[in-house]
Amino acid sequence: MMKKFLAAFLALCSLAAADPGRKIVGVIKYDCPSNSTIYVSIPLKSRNATDTWRFGDMSLKDQLIKGSTIYVPSGVSWASFSKSSLSGWLTRALNQEFDRKGFGTMGINSRTNQMVFIAGYVPTEETTTVHLYPTNNNTQDTRFHYYNYIVAPPYPADITSFVDSELAEQVPDMGKVYFYEGSEWQEYIKDPEGDDPWSPGAHEKSLPAGTVASVAVSNDCDIIWQRPYQLGE
Repeated sequence: MMKKFLAAFLALCSLAAADPGRKIVGVIKYDCPSNSTIYVSIPLKSRNATDTWRFGDMSLKDQLIKGSTIYVPSGVSWASFSKSSLSGWLTRALNQEFDRKGFGTMGINSRTNQMVFIAGYVPTEETTTVHLYPTNNNTQDTRFHYYNYIVAPPYPADITSFVDSELAEQVPDMGKVYFYEGSEWQEYIKDPEGDDPWSPGAHEKSLPAGTVASVAVSNDCDIIWQRPYQLGE
């Protein structure tokens, strides 16, 4: 598994070396607890330096052991694909595409405790803007939360304190932010009428690179992420 990751990483490095002024290689890792689903973002560009990733082109497909499952956004729900012990991934799974500018969201459920990696090109734009429309979240689904917007910090930012982040600042009053904890999404509300604008527990939340939060708003708003690094251009 590690050999496959290193091979993919070295291939990227060799491509970047051919055009050092335009491409910088980055790596993001995901800790996958056994039989627990995590929701992740893919904040890097693909090996073709595009914003769209094809699952079949990711080393992730080889790193996940047989019996593991991925969840892919599909309309107002999530489609699941499992890695068969006999035939591996279905062609339909391999053809799934993830748009980095939509934060390439996927769910991962590994059959064992493991760490997986994705290597790709670091994006060059100064800011990334996500426009949120009013969310109709009358139907609660604490497992998938498909009715809200998934947001994630740009590579390689780690938000160590959610309440001090630009995400918390930009969420409008009475907006809701959800973090996946254990087996369900936990809700935190921004209420300007209280002594603390965020509901209890929000101060303990973080958003490491590669992870996601779910946001519901009652009015249109933009979430603008500033690039957290210099590329030396």
